Amino acid sequence: LSILLINITASTGFLVELTDATFEQLTQTSTDSWFILFHTKSCSTCTKIKPTLEALSQDPDLYEKNNIVFGSVDADANQPTALRFGISSVPTLIYLRNGQMYTYSSADEFTATRKVFKKFLLSGYVSAGEPQPIPEPLSSVQYIGKVYQRMIDSDRTGLLKYAVMLMAGVLGFTILVLIVAIIKSKISSSTSSSEEEDGDNKKKEQ
Repeated sequence: LSILLINITASTGFLVELTDATFEQLTQTSTDSWFILFHTKSCSTCTKIKPTLEALSQDPDLYEKNNIVFGSVDADANQPTALRFGISSVPTLIYLRNGQMYTYSSADEFTATRKVFKKFLLSGYVSAGEPQPIPEPLSSVQYIGKVYQRMIDSDRTGLLKYAVMLMAGVLGFTILVLIVAIIKSKISSSTSSSEEEDGDNKKKEQ
């Protein structure tokens, strides 16, 4: 079903809108290559690139002869996927082919014509730099770690780092106070029980 959906979408000239829920199933369970635009709704440059990619998706040299599908990901709405691929700015274009990831980058990347993109997809990717393995989906722990790291990286003043450290210190102190309170409570209960037992014993002796 997913392969059928991809083929229909590619042949009708649309970008496949990928989400956190569909990305892995659509891009990694088929033999197709994917040229993917990471964008946001507020990115005007992304909006300008989309018509060019939509036109390319109708090019038979790409979708029929080379099984290249065009997709897009809203980086704001799908942060786990954006973080998975290390997207730090938009627009970003990546090419997934044969288990490898190539990042499209050139002097005219934001004004590239159909001809320039097509050349990259058919052969130019080979000389576009060292390919990277396609990263695995993030676990919940990895996602939280990457979100935290991105927050730290974007915190130029360092205030966030100190705030987190302070919160961790406060939390640790609170836990310590609770532990001490519990210990004291147990000691107090034990002492009371001992005193009651002594009182009972004295009554019995009398």
